[in-house]
Amino acid sequence: MAREIELHQVREGRRHKRGQALVEFALVVPIFLLIAFGTIDFGLAFNAAITISNAAREGARAGVTDPSASTVTARVRDTAGNLNDSNLTVTVSCKMPSGAACSGGLSGAETGTTLVVRVNYSYPMITPIAFGTRIPLTSTAQMRVE
Repeated sequence: MAREIELHQVREGRRHKRGQALVEFALVVPIFLLIAFGTIDFGLAFNAAITISNAAREGARAGVTDPSASTVTARVRDTAGNLNDSNLTVTVSCKMPSGAACSGGLSGAETGTTLVVRVNYSYPMITPIAFGTRIPLTSTAQMRVE
């Protein structure tokens, strides 16, 4: 009889431990998933930041030989590759050596002036719960017109 009571208590203890493990699992999994997806999101946002930095530089490089907004914008969009074009904006301007804007905009770009390419990208988050829905990313590149 004592042996049966001991076995019954052992079985009851196991049953309670299984319930405890289930509750602990339910409490830990959402936090773990938030950290995991947040890490993935950070990596993808960092990749997008590097991509727009490279795209701005490539746009400026293309613009110094052919200073037209269409050439620069096309080069930036080509270099941006897998980024969503609807979240990407490109601004091209020209500066004189004194720092003032070129007269006539890009048509006033001549040897010695500086071409400024600014790329803005709104990165959509996978996990908007923790950080909001979008991260604004910006990169600017300046090169002298040849």
